[in-house]
Amino acid sequence: MNLKVKSTSEYKKISLEETQAFLEASIDGLSEADAGKRLEIFGYNEIVEEKKNPFLEFLLRYWGPMPWLLELAMGLSFILSHYLEGIIIFVLLTVNAVIGQVHSRGSQKAVELLKKKLAIKAKVLRDGKWVMKEAKEIVPGDIIAVGLGDIVPADAKIISGGLSIDQSALTGESLCL
Repeated sequence: MNLKVKSTSEYKKISLEETQAFLEASIDGLSEADAGKRLEIFGYNEIVEEKKNPFLEFLLRYWGPMPWLLELAMGLSFILSHYLEGIIIFVLLTVNAVIGQVHSRGSQKAVELLKKKLAIKAKVLRDGKWVMKEAKEIVPGDIIAVGLGDIVPADAKIISGGLSIDQSALTGESLCL
């Protein structure tokens, strides 16, 4: 298997037969073993989100126009020997940062849970049979079936059938043929 990575826009310029030859695939789909090898080469069909350092996220809550204003007021309080006021401003700024961090972490956990529950499934032709797979397991060369109302699980080239797209979320227009 001598597969290479190619930009998806480059596939527009070549025919279906050339695409299948380049991907070493056929209209009959891939075998599970071949799909496994391609999964090792290309990785999962997903956008990997990089995890952020929670401590750095917390420190960034002290960065911005409002925190700067409060930090300036805190600095002036200490310069003018009003230590109690400076400490109160620091405590309030820190409490605000802690509350923001807790809410942010809770929101991130909720989003991760939703992503797991709403994982997209796709009908894929493997070993000559149509099977349901998670969209992240689709590899280059897979044959997928998309029906009315389905979400297209990956960049794909149409082999047969028609296409009707609801672009209303993007353009405000309801239907594009």
